[in-house]
Amino acid sequence: MDLITKAKELNQLQADDNLFSAINNLNKSTLDELVQRFDHQDIFRPVNFLRYLVAWLLQKGEKISRDKLEELKISIQNRRVLEIYPEASELFLKNLNDYKTSDKGMFPQWREPFPILYQFFYSNEEKQEVIHKLKECGNEIIQKYSLENAQVHAVGFDGPQNYGSDISWGAVIPSSAQSVQHAFQIFFSFNADGVLGGIYPGHKITNIPFRKEPEQFESWDEYLNALGGLIPKWKELNSKIDFSLQQEENELSKRIKSFSDKDVNIFFNVLDWLISDLELADLENLVFSTGSKQLSFHVGKRYCLVLDKKGFYFIVPEGFEVPESLNSSFDGSPKAGFVKETSGEILLDYYPEIANAVQVEIDRDNHAKEKNYDNAAFRKAAFEPIYRSKFLEFKEINRPNRAINKPAQNSIDMTFPELNQIFFGPPGTGKTFSTISEAVKIADPEFYQSNYRDRDKIKSRFNSLLLKDLQNPQGQIAFCTFHQSFSYEDFVEGIKPELSGEKSESLKYVIEDGIFKIICELAESDQVSTKIENEGMLNWPKESFKQASFWKISLGDTSKKADSDIYDFCIRENKIALGFTREIDFTNNTLEEIKSKCVLNRLNNWTSFVA
Repeated sequence: MDLITKAKELNQLQADDNLFSAINNLNKSTLDELVQRFDHQDIFRPVNFLRYLVAWLLQKGEKISRDKLEELKISIQNRRVLEIYPEASELFLKNLNDYKTSDKGMFPQWREPFPILYQFFYSNEEKQEVIHKLKECGNEIIQKYSLENAQVHAVGFDGPQNYGSDISWGAVIPSSAQSVQHAFQIFFSFNADGVLGGIYPGHKITNIPFRKEPEQFESWDEYLNALGGLIPKWKELNSKIDFSLQQEENELSKRIKSFSDKDVNIFFNVLDWLISDLELADLENLVFSTGSKQLSFHVGKRYCLVLDKKGFYFIVPEGFEVPESLNSSFDGSPKAGFVKETSGEILLDYYPEIANAVQVEIDRDNHAKEKNYDNAAFRKAAFEPIYRSKFLEFKEINRPNRAINKPAQNSIDMTFPELNQIFFGPPGTGKTFSTISEAVKIADPEFYQSNYRDRDKIKSRFNSLLLKDLQNPQGQIAFCTFHQSFSYEDFVEGIKPELSGEKSESLKYVIEDGIFKIICELAESDQVSTKIENEGMLNWPKESFKQASFWKISLGDTSKKADSDIYDFCIRENKIALGFTREIDFTNNTLEEIKSKCVLNRLNNWTSFVA
C-alpha cells in the first residue's frame, strides 16, 4: 500500500458529496463484508450499530444521505429501532433500553458523517498494513542514522481517537520515554500532499522551549535525507529530559487516582506535618513507595505511614495501642507499634504519637542507602507542594491540638552508632568502603549527617581524622591492614630481641607494645584527659600512675600566719600565687620589666621563674 495514495483517497472523502457518492456506489461483496464486520451480535454499541444499519440498508438497496444518516441517529437515540430494523432480537432491544441515558445523546463526537463512515473505506486488513508500513519507516530512520535505544510509535488513518483522519503518522522516540507526549519526536506523517516531518515536542513537555514547524516534502526519500541535520538536535533535546521520572510520575498518578480525594489529602497533610515538625530532609533513608498498590512512607525498611484500599496504617511508640483498632507491632530494636486498616479521622487524632514514633525511627536508622523501591516522583511531591499540584488538588486541614513530645536528639540509645561492628564478606563487596563511612559517623557525627551523600567529602574527612604517625598521634581514626605474617605479638604485645649497645653483642629481650595496644592506650589517655577537663579528677591505671611525674605549688606558707591572706585570696579568686619575693611587685609588668627587676634585685634564678 502507498500511504500517500491512501491519504489522498480519505482526504477526498471528507467532502460530503464525495463521501455519499462513494457510499452509494459500493459493490455487493463489499457491502456483505461490511454487514458482517459491524454485526452487533445482540450487543448494543451506538456507533457500531449505526454503521451496521447503514451497511444493512445499502444491502437492501436504499440510498444514504446526510439527512438519512441523521434520521437513523435520532431513531437510535429514541430507542425506536424496530421502525427501521424489524429484525432486532429481544435481547438486543433489552440491551438498547438498558443503555445509559445522557444529556449529550449517544453520538456527541460523531456529528459529522466522515467519522462514522470512513471505516467503510478502511478495512481491518488495511489498518494492519498501514501500521506495519509506518513502523517500517520509523525503523528505516533508526537504521540509517544508527540511533540507539529508540522505538517507533505509529498511528494509522483511524486517528488517535478513532474518529478517522486523512493522515497517518509515526514518531521515533527514546526507548525510555513513557510516551510520545513526553519526548521530542522525529515526526513524520503521510498526507495528501506527501510527507510532513521534522522534530516535534510532545504535548507534556512544558519546561524545555523549542519551536520549529515541521516541513512538507514531496516524497519519503526526500524527507529521510533531510533528517541528517536534525538528528543531533533531537538527541540534545531528549538528553535534557529525565524519562525515569516520567515513568514514576505515571505510577504515582495512577496510585493517587485509586484513592478518594479526601484520603489522599489527609495522607499528604500528615506528611507535611512530619516534614515540618521533625525537620526531615530529603535523605535516602526516607522511602516513598507506590508499590503493592499503596502510598507508603517509611524510614529505612520500617513502614511509618501507609494508605491502601483497606484504609490507613501508621506507626506508634512501643506499647501504645489505639482503642477499637487492629494493633500489631514491629520486631527488632527498638520495638514499635503498628496500627492497621483504620480511618483518616483516627489517623489525625493520633498524629502526635505517629510523629514521636517516626522521630525514634529517624534517630535509630543507620541504613542511609537508596532503596530501589523508592518512587522519585512521590518523593518530589512530598517535599515540593507546587510540584504536587500536578497530581492532586491539595487542601490543607487543621492540625491536632496536642503537642508532640520529641525524643532527646542526642540520647545515646537513639543517635550514637554501634562502636563494635564487623563487616564480613568476600573481596570486593564493600567492606573497606563501609568502614570509611562508619568511622566518620562515629568520630564526627555532625559532619557525617550533613555530608553523608557526598563520598568525596566523607573520604576527605576520614583522611583528616586518620592517625598517620603513632609516635606523634594526631587524629581519631587508626587504620590497620592485616597480612599473612601479622602475629599476636605485632597486634597486641610481644617480647622482641634487642642488642644492649652499638658495640655490644649481648642480647636482651624487651616487651614491645603492638599496634592495637598502642591505639587502646591512646584512646584511654584521651578519655583521661577529657575526664580531667570535665570533672577535675584523675582516673589512671596503676601502671600509668607509677610512671607519672608531679609538681607541687603551695598557696603560701602555712607555718606563717601572715600567709593565710594569700591562701584565702587564691581560693576565693581561683588563682595560683608564685611567691618569689615579698618586696618586689611584678603586677602588670611586661617580660622585659620582670627581667630588669630580677637583675636589679640580684635574683639569680629569674630565668627559671620566667620560663
